Amino acid sequence: MSGSFRNIIRIGDTSGHEPPGKKILSIGLRPDGFVFATLETPDLRYTTLEDYEYTPGHSGEDYLQNLANFTHDHAVFSTPYEKVNISLFTPNLLLIPAELYQENHKELLCKFCSVNPENHTVRAEKLNTLNAFGVYLIPDDLKNFFDNRFESYRLWHQGTALIESILADKQLENRQMDVVLHVKRSFFEIVLLENKRVILYQSFDYLVFDDLLYYLFYVLEQFERDAAKQKLLLIGEIGLDCDSFQILSSLFYQVSFPERNNVCRYAEPFDQIPGHYYYNLINLVTCG
Repeated sequence: MSGSFRNIIRIGDTSGHEPPGKKILSIGLRPDGFVFATLETPDLRYTTLEDYEYTPGHSGEDYLQNLANFTHDHAVFSTPYEKVNISLFTPNLLLIPAELYQENHKELLCKFCSVNPENHTVRAEKLNTLNAFGVYLIPDDLKNFFDNRFESYRLWHQGTALIESILADKQLENRQMDVVLHVKRSFFEIVLLENKRVILYQSFDYLVFDDLLYYLFYVLEQFERDAAKQKLLLIGEIGLDCDSFQILSSLFYQVSFPERNNVCRYAEPFDQIPGHYYYNLINLVTCG
């Protein structure tokens, strides 16, 4: 542990398998922590995953300083990688249809829909499966950290990676889905679908599960959706044995979990966690 990061989950390969030289590092950054996983590229095999919770301390250090210290101290970040994928959660993602998007207007679009703080850069990324662009703000110091820390990397907004993964998932292709709910510890994301088309992406912060239910049903009400007739795909940190799942199951017509990406293989310790817990992170390698 470094600074104010506390390890929550650590998965390592204990099979005695000799790791090859080429690997892919996938990192997911969120306001309350971060998670990373390593994938051996010759046989597409995930071998490690570590999740860390961030708690601001009293030393005057901030999230980025602690992250810099952590990556300096942790051995996994001193290893050369064939590719580095990073997903970043921010609360200001805009989805613009490709036919309406204009690169020279992205700052104006972002300013029209939200406040553009100083020392932030407007970033746009193409969603090929959705045929749209995701536009969002990234702090300049965080972008500089990525540039200095990694020789090269592919950056995604967590929301665009989530949408692309869902739309491209062959296992979900023939499964009717109306609502996708991605639950993290301090925020969640909602994707509304209609005939396999995305009609809404929205994220909310929450403290207790009742807050999540309030915002979820507020969104459904705006689109005149009756939860009792909706099929919900549940992703993130909700287990089959928890009260939250039982409540959602009683409110929706059907609640299901996605299966783990079968394009990749997994070291045996990955069986310790449900496949839907880190769906977004695991699928970063298939996002392009």
